[in-house]
Amino acid sequence: MDYLTIRSTDESEDEKIKEECCPGNPFIGFSVQDYLIISVKNVQPSSGYFSANVRVMEGDNIENVQNRMKREGIVKGNISHFKIYLACANGHYNFYADVKKLELFCYSDPQLGPRAIPPEDILKSDMLTKLNGSGVFHVDSEKQTISFDAGATGNVITVGSQLIYFVDLS
Repeated sequence: MDYLTIRSTDESEDEKIKEECCPGNPFIGFSVQDYLIISVKNVQPSSGYFSANVRVMEGDNIENVQNRMKREGIVKGNISHFKIYLACANGHYNFYADVKKLELFCYSDPQLGPRAIPPEDILKSDMLTKLNGSGVFHVDSEKQTISFDAGATGNVITVGSQLIYFVDLS
């Protein structure tokens, strides 16, 4: 479950809900939002992070995707404190990183980007486009595409099949 919405019966268009709902006997309705599964990959050398798949739903923003990555165990974290718990493979080094330092990027060219050999400093190259926090994802289930509406700038970016994430370890 990703979202919980509590509504008044007056907001419903369904007569069944209006008739069957009463105090002490709520009417519960379940729905499924459109989503696509996208690959998220960390390309930082020696970081201990890995690649995985995460669901991106219609209307998600950057924070929703970050929280879903934590819930699904892609990035270990304490959700209530918005901290990420990092542990090295040998178990000796443990520290916390702020979740706001988890940045999401997509390839500038969604077709060629995942297949190209990345440059040594991929962040300084024009290969990636940073996804800012004010935009929302749009999912087209028929075409199997995900786009990102950057919000204030008005740019709509085609995300492709893979997101790149970086964690600032400084």
